Amino acid sequence: MTKRIVAENWKVTLLLAGIGAIAGALAAITLTVFGNILSGASQAPGRAVYWWNMGIFALLGGLFSPILAWSLLRRVPLWRAVAEPALAGVLGTVAAILIAPASFPVAVPAAILGAAWRLHHAYRDRSPANALPAP
Repeated sequence: MTKRIVAENWKVTLLLAGIGAIAGALAAITLTVFGNILSGASQAPGRAVYWWNMGIFALLGGLFSPILAWSLLRRVPLWRAVAEPALAGVLGTVAAILIAPASFPVAVPAAILGAAWRLHHAYRDRSPANALPAP
């Protein structure tokens, strides 16, 4: 029985890592385009830049998606657990590039974690068993 549960958990974890890697690679394309446009760069980035960014973001998405999902997003529907932090990352990128480009390495993860925390709070267990007893 427990071997089955462990095997199912590994399957879900690998699925989350795969979805996170794909979402990270797609986000890298979007962020590279937005970053180039918003920064006013005179020259479009080459293929090597896109492939590098896609690889890094796929690695980060594959690594951190299962961690976020199992720690903060256990009760959140899968589509929201993927879409909302990704959208927050894109919006954090746009805000960082427009306001303070040097804040990018802090602003984007903070936006993603903020979205995950909001989802965690919205879908938390509200059963009476978890409530504190009345004084």
